[in-house]
Amino acid sequence: MTANAGLWRGLRRAIGPEGSGTRAAALEFLAASGLTPEALTLLPLGGPAAAEALHAGTADVGFFVAPLTALWRYDYNNVRPHYSLGNQTPAEARRALEQSEGSAPGALARPETEDYQTQRLSLRTRDDRGQVNRIT
Repeated sequence: MTANAGLWRGLRRAIGPEGSGTRAAALEFLAASGLTPEALTLLPLGGPAAAEALHAGTADVGFFVAPLTALWRYDYNNVRPHYSLGNQTPAEARRALEQSEGSAPGALARPETEDYQTQRLSLRTRDDRGQVNRIT
């Protein structure tokens, strides 16, 4: 398929449902390419439905629109190092954390002795009169 959208005649285009931002952007793009909606096969599919139609072969072209913040979010999480994360990106810091002792290294208290499991444990409670009771 050619990169020149003006030559996409006869193709089925998933441009999003009526009233969607995807449809508005697709129609503007197609008009800028010299194509009018009347001369095109337009499908009111967007998002996952458009992807499924492309995969199934019932659409030839799909238009997908991401919010303007998507690029910023990607840059923030994957490109820009953060001083508070040791000059790593959030994605790098998360991978490093997941590869260490688990998702929260050092979060569990360490036993003071090696044989802590064999030591006797006891619990002290107070009853209604304030007396201490020991449970072992």
